[in-house]
This record gives sequence, structure tokens and C-alpha cells, in this order.
Amino acid sequence: MKRAVEQTVSRFGRLDVAANCAGVGGDMARLEETDQAAASSLPDARARRA
Repeated sequence: MKRAVEQTVSRFGRLDVAANCAGVGGDMARLEETDQAAASSLPDARARRA
């Protein structure tokens, strides 16, 4: 990540916004329509990627 930021700043002169938008694959659904098994996998996926 550090290298990506450095290369961006080097090329464009600045970085205005950065967002961590990693996710997991699967069906797209509203949170209230997500079954318990799918919802339970989200914190596990975040912990593995941190």
C-alpha cells in the first residue's frame, strides 16, 4: 500500500482520497436481506485481510 501511495503522489503530485473497499464475493443483497451465514463471514474476512 505504501508503494502504491508513493507512486500515485509521484505521478500526480498528490493523493486526495483513499478508501479501503475490499469485500468478499457472493450474491449482492441488502443487509436486512442477507442470511446469517453470509453476514457472519464478513468479520472473518476483514480479520484475515488486516
